[in-house]
Amino acid sequence: MNSLAVHLPSGRAVRVDAALSRFGRRWLAMRFVRIAVVALAAHGLLVLVAAHVDRILFLDQPARLSLWAVAIGMPLVIFCGMAAQLWATRPNRQRLAYLFEKASGIDLAEAVVTAEAFQQDSDEHKSNGALSSPDSVDI
Repeated sequence: MNSLAVHLPSGRAVRVDAALSRFGRRWLAMRFVRIAVVALAAHGLLVLVAAHVDRILFLDQPARLSLWAVAIGMPLVIFCGMAAQLWATRPNRQRLAYLFEKASGIDLAEAVVTAEAFQQDSDEHKSNGALSSPDSVDI
């Protein structure tokens, strides 16, 4: 288990881990939908501009094909770039727990208790000389 399970009974730790996993999948899906909407909006704008440019300038076939390639290629580049950035900066378990708490709208007292629990866990790891897990970050 991760460091979140240290302060919880065993059954509750599994439920917290499952809830964080579901939240992580939902968070990632929402980000991918946001990326897709941005790419589709860019595509729509580029197609609109290309149609007007073609209508006004009476372009020949190679110029139309290049406008088509730009209208298709640029949103594809935007989508791939934003998806790669999302994949490279995806949150670890601790950051995901922070985002979950932030999204749930808990009050300040609960956030302070959580921060104190993470601090105590971090202090125990430092005093034992143990290496911290890659998912743990000092708050």
